[in-house]
Amino acid sequence: MPDLKFGGVSLPCNVETPSSLSRPKRKIQAVSVPGRSGDIVLMEDAYENYTQEYSINFSDDALTVAANADDLVKKLFLDGYQKLEDSFEPDVFRWAYYEGPFDIENLLKIAGRAKIRFICKPYRYLTSGETEVTVTNGSTLTNPEAFNAKPLIYVRGTSNGTITINGKTLTVTGMSDYLYLDCEDQNCYRQAVENKNNLVNGDYPYLKSGSNTVTFTGFTQVKITPRWRRL
Repeated sequence: MPDLKFGGVSLPCNVETPSSLSRPKRKIQAVSVPGRSGDIVLMEDAYENYTQEYSINFSDDALTVAANADDLVKKLFLDGYQKLEDSFEPDVFRWAYYEGPFDIENLLKIAGRAKIRFICKPYRYLTSGETEVTVTNGSTLTNPEAFNAKPLIYVRGTSNGTITINGKTLTVTGMSDYLYLDCEDQNCYRQAVENKNNLVNGDYPYLKSGSNTVTFTGFTQVKITPRWRRL
């Protein structure tokens, strides 16, 4: 039976059909100029969130439809973005949130059917890109996808350091042991609640499609979670 996970928990339902093959809309601004035919198109290197829909059903001889629905709702209405996974595409996951509503077709009070729609960030992330890799100075990472990846970088040291990828250099000053550099959120922290953005300066790097050389100074250890992604 196809599996659907949200927030790391398998949802108590059966997925009737493969997930819809939805893809995001690119952010584009069309500007009309008086006296000029056609519009000027301003294209951003960014995409909008999109909706991912699943048709589901559920039944349980020991529970009523309402009880099943209550159980499912508790697992859907979580705070913030959560990891969304399905067994139709086991090599990728999405970051998504669920806003509802949750409307159920009640089948003779013994089964329920519904469509659930998640609001997803534009990219699908490869599960293979979630593995942390230790790199040495001058190491090469190969991005297998056509889109730039925004990695999570762990650095360790006791003074100052720099890391450079594809001409983008980020400088860290005054570190005491270790830091995380989140290139997607452009955020530096020691622990999740310990903001250290005052210690960094420069450009957060990315991993382009193909080969990427990583160089650094001052750090005793560097680990990269590449976060490979596709649309």
